[in-house]
Amino acid sequence: MRYNNKSGRLWLLLAAITIMAAGFSMVTYAEEAIKTVSVTVTSSVEAEADEGTVSATSNSSKYRVVSCDFANSRGSWKAGETPKVNIRLEAEEGYYFNSINAGKATVKGAVYSSAKKETDNHSLILSVKLKGVKGTLGTVESAYWESTPLGKARWSKVENAPAYEVKLYCGDSMVYRVEKTSSTNYDFFSHMTTRGDYYFKVRAVAKTESEADYLKAGEWTESDNQEITKRDAEAAETRKSSGNGSSGGSSGSGSQGPGQGDGPGSQNPGWEQDRNGWWYRNADGTYPVNSWQLINDKWYLFDMGGYMLTGWQTKDGREYYLTTNGDMVTGWFQYNRVWYYLDPQVGKVSGGWLQQGGDWYYMNPDGSMAVGWIRYKDNWYYLDPDSGRMVKDRVVEKYYINPDGIWIP
Repeated sequence: MRYNNKSGRLWLLLAAITIMAAGFSMVTYAEEAIKTVSVTVTSSVEAEADEGTVSATSNSSKYRVVSCDFANSRGSWKAGETPKVNIRLEAEEGYYFNSINAGKATVKGAVYSSAKKETDNHSLILSVKLKGVKGTLGTVESAYWESTPLGKARWSKVENAPAYEVKLYCGDSMVYRVEKTSSTNYDFFSHMTTRGDYYFKVRAVAKTESEADYLKAGEWTESDNQEITKRDAEAAETRKSSGNGSSGGSSGSGSQGPGQGDGPGSQNPGWEQDRNGWWYRNADGTYPVNSWQLINDKWYLFDMGGYMLTGWQTKDGREYYLTTNGDMVTGWFQYNRVWYYLDPQVGKVSGGWLQQGGDWYYMNPDGSMAVGWIRYKDNWYYLDPDSGRMVKDRVVEKYYINPDGIWIP
């Protein structure tokens, strides 16, 4: 029995030694996780030249760079284009990659974009962006006035242009300057308050100071003329005074609605923009869809996709006009040299009389303001061709119009 007990204890001792040895071996040869990465990127890229070069070096002995290549190369680069680079890292023996994000990646000479591990966790694809390609931005190919509404300038897009500078002229004098806008159109009408021929100049420019370090402005392109009559100028002054102008800004500088002033771009962080347009994020994360919403004391209309609408829009059978900034126009409004009256509750007033103070106006079935002679319920009325107001107690074209505005045969 003693012999057996001694043999049992010996067996247990040997088993313990074996387990300890195995454990020691496991600890000794266990792989270590790489929790952060750091690389240095060196590149040589020029506009209108060949592809250029890019390389990367590891700043750690735990992993090495096995490849570094352009991800969006097209043989040559244009000014303002952002080269993208994929860097493949491979862990050294005894190491593997943990999950890597922006806070765990240091990239010198470029900007981190993303990181993706291979299935075995021993390889990591690090995606980065280089600084924008240095050079001069292209020239705007065409600049023109839209047929309607008056004062709506438009120009062609310049590839990789972050923004545009636009100047409005009347004769030889500059009337208004838009320092920077990311849009390719601008409503100048509220600045056309003097009779004359107007034109604008536009060029591609950098949007931020950092972009200005490597991007030079493109050449100016000039539009044709747009004639503004005395009546057009008066309408522009009315728009400007009522605050319905969409250009915003003051002292000769401004910006396209989304981006400055009372336009969507000034609402931060409420307003958001993507390739489909502007939409508004509410405080609870929701956004208006197929509905009106009051934002900073102005009404905006959103479509079924949640995007801000502009121009003439019909909602619940009523017509409204929204500026290029998206805010609803109210009161007297001239569109394509025709006057309309827009009520904040019912939209475009049409097919009846409209009273403004002591004056009466007649709005045609299409909503346009009537002028001259009209017949209404078997009576003839005369509306001043210049103002649209109903004439009272006057002789017009040898016909007497009584104090009620009715022609007396």
